[in-house]
Amino acid sequence: MSEALAQVEEQEPLTPGELIARMKRVRAVRKKLATRDKKMVEMWRDLDARLVAALDRLGMRRASSDEATATITEEELPVPKDWDEIDQYILDNAAVHLLQRRLSTSAWRELQQAGTEIPGVTTYTKRSISLRNR
Repeated sequence: MSEALAQVEEQEPLTPGELIARMKRVRAVRKKLATRDKKMVEMWRDLDARLVAALDRLGMRRASSDEATATITEEELPVPKDWDEIDQYILDNAAVHLLQRRLSTSAWRELQQAGTEIPGVTTYTKRSISLRNR
């Protein structure tokens, strides 16, 4: 990672042009790192599945080597199959705690454009740079 940082760390830029140039280099490094990370995540998932299968074949839940110990963990996770039924349950039982606390930006924007204000919601303007190659 220090190699990647060395590619983009330089003296403090002073001009917008220098800032743009550094942003472009940072973006290129981030893209390379994201590609590498994606491959590493795929490799991790493959190794995980293979180790779970090997431990299952051996009737084991845990195995150790000189370097580490691996333990199979299990967790029940919800899989929605009928959102209409789920929505109705939430309404009937005041079970809003089942939902994650995040507004849908696109749905909120649509309501805003239609002139509907949602109580309890304020807005802020996120400012950032859109950087395009020439």
